[in-house]
Amino acid sequence: MIKAIIFDIDDTLISHTSAIKKGSKNFYDKFIAEKGFTLSEFQDIWKEEHDKYMEQYLKKEITFQEQKILRLKGVFSRFGENISSAEAKEFFNYYLSAYENNWTLFSDVCLELLNDYLLGIISDGDSDQQRKKLKNKSIIDFFDTVVISGDLGISKPDKRIFKKCLNDLDINSYEALYIGDNYKKDFIGAINSVLYAGLIDRNADKKIEYVGNGFIINSLELIPEIIKEINKNKDVG
Repeated sequence: MIKAIIFDIDDTLISHTSAIKKGSKNFYDKFIAEKGFTLSEFQDIWKEEHDKYMEQYLKKEITFQEQKILRLKGVFSRFGENISSAEAKEFFNYYLSAYENNWTLFSDVCLELLNDYLLGIISDGDSDQQRKKLKNKSIIDFFDTVVISGDLGISKPDKRIFKKCLNDLDINSYEALYIGDNYKKDFIGAINSVLYAGLIDRNADKKIEYVGNGFIINSLELIPEIIKEINKNKDVG
């Protein structure tokens, strides 16, 4: 029987990619447009620098604060400009405000329908920022545990981060369902950790597609239906 449902945060419960795009557009309008680059060119550069330094942060090669500065220095260097660390920090804070103002809770988030289950979070990122998202959208109190990579020094798909959440909830892996949007980190990470796994793809044509011990859904509102199917076919527990 499924006893717990565990969620990723970014692009699963709360918008992240769209918030980056809107926040970076705000930044572009204020600081970049006059330099003669298109919005599309800028956002491609922004994403490349974001991905590069966030990956280094998740690998513990740099701190979260360092990635902020290095990211902005990287962006401006692509435009042939060298900025100081102080300037980079100031630019990042401007972007951060715009990014945070564009956090939105997806309309299919239905935590109130899941009150018969333990609920948890496993998310990569800075602990303060990820918890701030949950508080900002008034959903943090739904969760029995919140496990963030920044607190542990390990990130998905490392089995240890899934194990930490299972231990917090005092359940076995086969009693948990994990939902996320990233195929490698969330879907495969959960399956390799022997959890049931759900991949949320809101652009999928099919409502539900079963894949081994996992499934793809196009709405979080389908979770109760999925759990019924898992429990019906479950051999263990």
